[in-house]
Amino acid sequence: MCVPQELLNEIRKNAHSYTPSPYVKMLMDEIRRRHGSGVRAIIYYGSCLQSGREFDSLLDLYVLVDDYLCVYKNLLLSLVNWLLPPNVFYLELPTDSGLTIRAKYAVVSTWDFRTRTSNRAFHSYFWARFCQPVAIIFYSDNRIKKAVEEALACAVMTFHKQVIPCIPSSFTARQLWLSGLSLSYRAELRPERTDRLIRLWKSQGPVLEKFTMGATPHLPFHIDARKEGSVIEYVAHVSRKEQRRCRLSWKARSLQGKILSVLRLLKAALTFKGGVDYALWKIKRHTGIEMEVSPFLRRHPVLAMFVLSYTLLKKGIIK
Repeated sequence: MCVPQELLNEIRKNAHSYTPSPYVKMLMDEIRRRHGSGVRAIIYYGSCLQSGREFDSLLDLYVLVDDYLCVYKNLLLSLVNWLLPPNVFYLELPTDSGLTIRAKYAVVSTWDFRTRTSNRAFHSYFWARFCQPVAIIFYSDNRIKKAVEEALACAVMTFHKQVIPCIPSSFTARQLWLSGLSLSYRAELRPERTDRLIRLWKSQGPVLEKFTMGATPHLPFHIDARKEGSVIEYVAHVSRKEQRRCRLSWKARSLQGKILSVLRLLKAALTFKGGVDYALWKIKRHTGIEMEVSPFLRRHPVLAMFVLSYTLLKKGIIK
């Protein structure tokens, strides 16, 4: 799928509009110290970027690397990163203000990132995250910068292509994004509350509308656009066959995503210091369910992840 120039321009303008604070720079420097010259780019995304409140929660960072062997001394970490990207790590640093800045950062190769944000990627794990506004806060050279920008634009195109056939043919950008992100959340172990989506739209709506304006004229089905007051109404002409294919695809993604989410939780026990606590925090954040594990399970994190997964299955969170 070709990347429209007008969409790419919007991606570039948005991705470079954020200037990293001294605290974010501290995290960037530590990540580069840990993983060396193989770090090619760092992307900042998520709720802390949107709110600007860097001490409220964990900052979400994605670290793009040349290849997995060059950034790890541990062969097992390289292998699991290749089998099921990304690997997720925890990082916290003290600051001069006396506060602690905390982040979780995910490591993925530039090749995996470009492939999994493209239309070739079936599951929405990557392209549904990176179709949203993000900040490119580090890149090693202009070639990598351009590659990341194009991957972000591909994520936006893939999101629109995979969502529009599943929603009513007449829609606004707001309806499109809220419906599409809701579908992507259900395709993982992250049933977000509706108010989180509303907050996202309130803070990022104008940018998302521009993304939709740049993407819709270049999709593989015809879309009419007309302005009604201050709102653009879209009408998509999608065949019933394509609508059925889209609905089936999202059902398959939901099943696949639940399995992948459990596997990623298990992997976090290997890659994430305090992985059990991270899993408990993530479960509570995304489902509202507060869970406890015994001291025995804390000493055996892989077993703890199996127990947590079984409990979620029993409670009907994983279906």
